[in-house]
Amino acid sequence: MEDIYTIFLDYYNNNPPVVEPEFLDALCFLGTLGIVLNILNIVTLSMSIEQVTYKILMGMAVADLLVNITLFCCSIIFQAVSNTVKLASFMPTSLAFTLMRGFASISNWSAVLMATIRLLVVTFPLKAAIYASPKRVKVSIGLIYILCIGLQVLFYAMVAYWLGILSNFALLLYVFPILFEILPMAVCLVLTVMLLIQFGRAHAKAKNLVSQTQMDERVKEQRKLTFTSLLTLTFFIITYLPLVIHELIDLANMYSINASNHYPTTTHILSKVTLILQSCNHTGNFFIYITANSTLRKNFLQKFAKVKTAVCAGRTASSV
Repeated sequence: MEDIYTIFLDYYNNNPPVVEPEFLDALCFLGTLGIVLNILNIVTLSMSIEQVTYKILMGMAVADLLVNITLFCCSIIFQAVSNTVKLASFMPTSLAFTLMRGFASISNWSAVLMATIRLLVVTFPLKAAIYASPKRVKVSIGLIYILCIGLQVLFYAMVAYWLGILSNFALLLYVFPILFEILPMAVCLVLTVMLLIQFGRAHAKAKNLVSQTQMDERVKEQRKLTFTSLLTLTFFIITYLPLVIHELIDLANMYSINASNHYPTTTHILSKVTLILQSCNHTGNFFIYITANSTLRKNFLQKFAKVKTAVCAGRTASSV
């Protein structure tokens, strides 16, 4: 069988799928929107950082911000280039894709961490403070950042410098999509289903024991956090499922292609659709937090009121 990377490179050099200007405009818009919304996320979450779940959401927001900054910069650079932009610019071996996947993988594994913490809180409420202490959560978030960025740097270094002597390049094309996209998606799906079941049981038990008005404030806050986490995880699963399907199709076809084969057009279309959905995943969490969590909504309105007051005061002073 011919070398897989040679087939991959020959095809995208000789018959490259083109990226339409409208597609770059959409990526630029999503990147800009994502930067603004994730800055708002960070500001809003920083006002309630004492909760471990909010710490994880903060880590996700920072990673999502980095994804959108990379997306925005790449789309602007590609739009400024006079030559036609090729879809290969968004392929696994490109620097733009490597950066995006590195930051996106942080967000993905942070979602796994959040699902694990919420499942522990709902299943073992009395022991959750021990298992999910703020210090352990901070260490876990730090490890996620270090490992995800470190492995992406290693991947790009192997592609850039060792490709000429790397006989098992195909192994990289297998391992990294599985490790950073397929595996966190699968784990998140299982944990979300388990969390939904446990949340339903806990809710039914709470209704039998006490009325809604008699519920302790801490219990209400935990339920609110769990509900917000469930919505965030569901949004992640919906927006990342097409990407996982796309990766599975590529992995299944990896060893069946040869030098005369061409990747089907539907694969190129699916690549664009999955990139748009992936960008939406790293942009839309703000709306979930504001609509589903009254604490974060209150924080946002307070901060917005302060900014509005400061702006009005500045205008008044300048007019005088």
